[in-house]
Amino acid sequence: MRRLLRLPLIAALTACDPASVDGPVAVTGARTEPALVRFAEQDAAVSLPDTVAAGATFTLVATTFGGGCVREVRPPTVRAADTLAVVSLFHHNTGAEICTDDLKFLEHRVALRAGGRGRMVVQVQGANRGRETAWTTVPWVLTRTLVVR
Repeated sequence: MRRLLRLPLIAALTACDPASVDGPVAVTGARTEPALVRFAEQDAAVSLPDTVAAGATFTLVATTFGGGCVREVRPPTVRAADTLAVVSLFHHNTGAEICTDDLKFLEHRVALRAGGRGRMVVQVQGANRGRETAWTTVPWVLTRTLVVR
């Protein structure tokens, strides 16, 4: 009797194993890509202070779009001059052939330093994909301005 109970359990476990049905799930090439700062005609949430003191450090927080094979953020690149900061955001794509069909929000936190007094422009670079791009991925820039006192 005990032997009969084990057979359905073994069959059930084998049936759930992707390797037993279609072979192993292949990873075609994990890669770092520009983060989606615009998706389906919606901009990512980007927050930073309205006003900062000259020379002060402040944090930019951007919540970009992920999901599917995109589950994690990667380190940004930052180029800064006195009145301009260009922040390029990235995410990690697992490169798997099979991924979940979900939408995930990924938070990026970037420390920036204000320049001299006046206005400072912060450009957040990434990608856009949606109806307006025929669902192809294209470069995209979101721009924010703050006052430096």
